[in-house]
Amino acid sequence: MDHAITHQRRLDDRWCVAAYVLAVVAVAASLAALVLPRETFMPFYAQSAIFMPVLPVLAAWRAWRRDRSATGPTDWRWAAIGIFGFAAHELAWYVTWLQGRAIDPMITDVLSIVCAPLVLIGLLRHHTAIQDRQARQREYLDAAIVAIAAGSIVHAMMTLLGGGIRPVHDLRDFLAVLTPAVDLLTLGGIGLLWVRRGTVGVPGWTASIGAALLLGFVGDIWYAVPASIGQESPPFVAAAWYGYWAALAIGATRAVYPAPLTLPVVRISRLPYVLVIVCFAALVTAVAVDDRAAIVSTTIGAASVTLLVLVRQLAAVRDVTQMEAERAQTQADVRLAALVRHGSDMLTIVNPDLTIQYASPSHALILGIDSDGMVGQAVLADVHDDDQTRAERSLRRLLEGHSSRESLVLRLRDSDGDWRWIEAVATNLLGEPAVSGIVLNSRDITDRKTLEDQLVEQAIRDPLTGLGNRRLFGDRVAHALDRQRRRLDSVAVLLLDLDHFKFVNDTLGHAKGDALLVAVAGRLQLVVRAGDTVARLGGDEFAVLLEDMSVPDEAEATAMRILHALDRPFLLDDREVFVRASIGIAWAAEGHTVDALVTDADVAMYAAKSAGRSRIERFSSAMRDSVMERHEMEVALRGAVEREEFDIVYQPMVDLESGEIAGAEALIRWRHREKGLLLPSRFIPVAEESDLIVQIGQMVLRRAAMDVARFRAADGPSDLRVAVNLSARHLLSAEVVDDVRSALRDAGVSGHAITVELTESVLASHEDVLVARLQSLRALGMQIALDDFGTGHSSLAHLRRYPIDVLKVDQSFVSWVNDDSTTDGVAKAIVSIGQSLSMRTVAEGIETQAQLEQLRALGCAYGQGYLFSQPLTSDAFVDLLASWEPRFFSSRMLIG
Repeated sequence: MDHAITHQRRLDDRWCVAAYVLAVVAVAASLAALVLPRETFMPFYAQSAIFMPVLPVLAAWRAWRRDRSATGPTDWRWAAIGIFGFAAHELAWYVTWLQGRAIDPMITDVLSIVCAPLVLIGLLRHHTAIQDRQARQREYLDAAIVAIAAGSIVHAMMTLLGGGIRPVHDLRDFLAVLTPAVDLLTLGGIGLLWVRRGTVGVPGWTASIGAALLLGFVGDIWYAVPASIGQESPPFVAAAWYGYWAALAIGATRAVYPAPLTLPVVRISRLPYVLVIVCFAALVTAVAVDDRAAIVSTTIGAASVTLLVLVRQLAAVRDVTQMEAERAQTQADVRLAALVRHGSDMLTIVNPDLTIQYASPSHALILGIDSDGMVGQAVLADVHDDDQTRAERSLRRLLEGHSSRESLVLRLRDSDGDWRWIEAVATNLLGEPAVSGIVLNSRDITDRKTLEDQLVEQAIRDPLTGLGNRRLFGDRVAHALDRQRRRLDSVAVLLLDLDHFKFVNDTLGHAKGDALLVAVAGRLQLVVRAGDTVARLGGDEFAVLLEDMSVPDEAEATAMRILHALDRPFLLDDREVFVRASIGIAWAAEGHTVDALVTDADVAMYAAKSAGRSRIERFSSAMRDSVMERHEMEVALRGAVEREEFDIVYQPMVDLESGEIAGAEALIRWRHREKGLLLPSRFIPVAEESDLIVQIGQMVLRRAAMDVARFRAADGPSDLRVAVNLSARHLLSAEVVDDVRSALRDAGVSGHAITVELTESVLASHEDVLVARLQSLRALGMQIALDDFGTGHSSLAHLRRYPIDVLKVDQSFVSWVNDDSTTDGVAKAIVSIGQSLSMRTVAEGIETQAQLEQLRALGCAYGQGYLFSQPLTSDAFVDLLASWEPRFFSSRMLIG
């Protein structure tokens, strides 16, 4: 193989040497044509015309054969046919010369017209075709400028030399005129060859062939000019034809050389302007010699070239504008490509078969997946199963033309196997040739979805306890009613409210109250079933949804478990806190809505509170009426507080030893606009369930303090006291001491004028806070009385721990004292307890003389009741003080 290549290279070198030898011979022959006389040179020229074409013809034939065996186009066949034609022209000229005849010009003209363009075609086909239409037009203009300018200059030279173009009378004349025109066309093709910009270099052999055509054109001109005026051609015409054949030989041999020489591309963008200058220089020369024909021809040529240059300039301006637009578009494309490469959003192009055509590099940043590796994969391969059907449906709508844009929110699996939430906008760009697919513009919204889920969780969850809130509970109840519409008796709602929870906030602080709510929520979740829903509706109100109950009393059993769970004390910072609850139960019935079912449970819960708290009540229709009445009572009571529709009456408290009035108990009455005068038992329980009891207590304190100052200023004793009942909520509030101070200060009396009465139920809880409050009140000089002693749950231990000054015997025990001088054992025991603890006792509800005598005999210190007086207004009480006589006491009783 190497030997064959070496042999072929040697053979090619020999052909090249032969071509260069021929070129040397052509130069020598040209010099001989210039030196030798015409008669001596013509035989030599005739003989050489036979031998000069041999080497070019053989080289052209060899290049044609080599070109046919190559993989490229067979361009050499056109050039070879043209060279063969020129060789035939020389042979015909030689034969006619031997015969002593003049060669027929038609033969030479036909061969020149046909063969020169064939060689030029073969030459031009070796250059890459320019596809851009505007570039082709620009090059055609350049070629036309070169051809016209050269033709004008040549014609001017012919005219200046005395020649011209003969008139056209027949076919022979037409061919004679057409020959220079074809030569001009050939010259334009050569110009087009050198201005074409399709390659990085022009092969050396094409330059040689072009030079040969140019020399042939020069030879035709030098031959045509003398012939046009009937003269013989000058000797140097032979030099042009010698050079023509030498250049053809070099070009043909170099075409098959293994490493052909390449010449740099000659960019002649300024060539048209140079030619304009040359044309005008020729015009100036014609004017200078004052040749009219030359002036006309050069003027026409210069004008034509100038016009074409202007056209070319306009085309250049258009090209520059378009180039700037293309450059701007290119910059925009580059900018867009940079944004796609470095953008945070993922850009995906999907084929009609739902495979990935392109994936931007941001996939690696977001999903950790190589974008190049995604190409060709199914776009839905890594989509979550729950989202695939919806995503495929949207993509199909785009492909079928039902929609041009679709929005998607789905989950994609990343490289770690985790699911990322993606928000995508899919756009149908199948009609865009540069895209031809569906474009997905996607962004990672995992953080946003996480935040949204947290917000949703916060919207349906109680932030303190973690239980569901009212919204979630209502939703669960609605679903339960929908699921179990056929078995409504299997759905129940428990509503529970912590009894006296406000006392915890008022005494221990809201932080401890929140801790207690969290602890209660934990116990509720422990005692209900796994499928039950526990929610905190607000404040200290909780709800439980029970579903699929198999036994009728399961709701009551759950409620009992809750009460038992709350019986155990709660430990808050090493302090035991007790809390109870009132529970209402409502069962789902036909036509029940969520609000109706929860409202029924709420009604039952309030019924439990009204019945004594810490109990369970099941809803009944009668409860609704009671609750509505209670609600109306609360609304009216709020208005009464604002309008101060309350009266304070006073029932005297008598010293059972002296028979004198020692004090009074302040009692409240409500002047209801519709129901008349209402006793405390009608409205105080409602007030205690709301914050109205504190406002009422403050009002009673102020008015009692003012009235006791008035009583003392009248005929009453100077140490007269008025007893005021304070609710547990008021006593446990932090403002109670300030309320008492303010009332005493405004009335101008000391604390010795007021006795604070409280019920036994207050002593059941909040011992430390209550002891502190009572001690603060005693520090003001006030006495503390325990009202209705014996009816509650207090113990003797409570009496020792609390600062109690007075025990009041409840009316229920006093009523057992009858006319036959028998006494109730409880009343006797209470009086004995008071005496043993150095506490004064007050008997309530004394209505008969016998009761009075028996209580005096027991050693009871004070008494009050209808026997002495009914409750009186402040004015009536002043009158009573002025007219009081101990008429209920006989002299024997008073003496003792």
